[in-house]
Amino acid sequence: MAAKARRQSWLNRILDRIIGWQAGLPAPSSSYTVQTVKIPLEGDDNIQLIADLYQPTKPPLGTILIQSLYGRGFPLSITARTWARHSYNVLLVSMRATFGSSGTLDPARTDATDGPRVVKWMRDQPWYTGTFATVGASYVGFTQWALLNADPPLEDIAAAIVTVGPQDFSELVWGTGALWLPLVDWARLMVLMQGTMSTLRAFMKTGGSDGWMSVKKSPPLADGARAGLGDQAPWLYELINRPGISADPYYRPEARRSTRKGQGPHSVD
Repeated sequence: MAAKARRQSWLNRILDRIIGWQAGLPAPSSSYTVQTVKIPLEGDDNIQLIADLYQPTKPPLGTILIQSLYGRGFPLSITARTWARHSYNVLLVSMRATFGSSGTLDPARTDATDGPRVVKWMRDQPWYTGTFATVGASYVGFTQWALLNADPPLEDIAAAIVTVGPQDFSELVWGTGALWLPLVDWARLMVLMQGTMSTLRAFMKTGGSDGWMSVKKSPPLADGARAGLGDQAPWLYELINRPGISADPYYRPEARRSTRKGQGPHSVD
């Protein structure tokens, strides 16, 4: 199912020009339309992911896939619009339980199966160009590593631009032997974004140097986080209470210990 395509507004046209000029990009080669689509996940009858499909009005040069927990508005819409106005299809997908997508949020544990199913759906669409690239940073970078490690391999992935992002989420969380405390701030960010707070404001509220220090200084940590977040972040409490990443099968979906040869990207962390 898909909503009616929306044309690039005059305001966005002006903003896109300014952003491109500041970034030193060449002049745009196309206008674009935006259409909200629903992606049914094969094998999960009750799960649908919501995505915005950006399509250039001129023949596309390729397809870009962005999978995100951070919504489909600013700042990721800027990335999508930039590629679209340079004649690329862009599929900007909201992952499970975020921004209208159904399912249960379980960061890093569902990407290995959900990503390839999004690609399978994409292959069946008339606008698909036969190959695709991925782009993004932070958790969006991790989703790219998950695709690069898909089994069986995705032969139509042509490039992955991982600006920065963890290759192995379990190592990020418990790799030093102590919990990565910014995880608590990140969980709070996820909860705030799903409420009435804008993505930008949520980032500003949780992005300070100390973060949610009142909780991080109040052991036991899981109890403090639960007092602040309630039942909105059960995945966080699981991670806090499971430090044994090497022996615990719970972490297997989060591990990305090999990459396909010839893909080019590498972790900046």
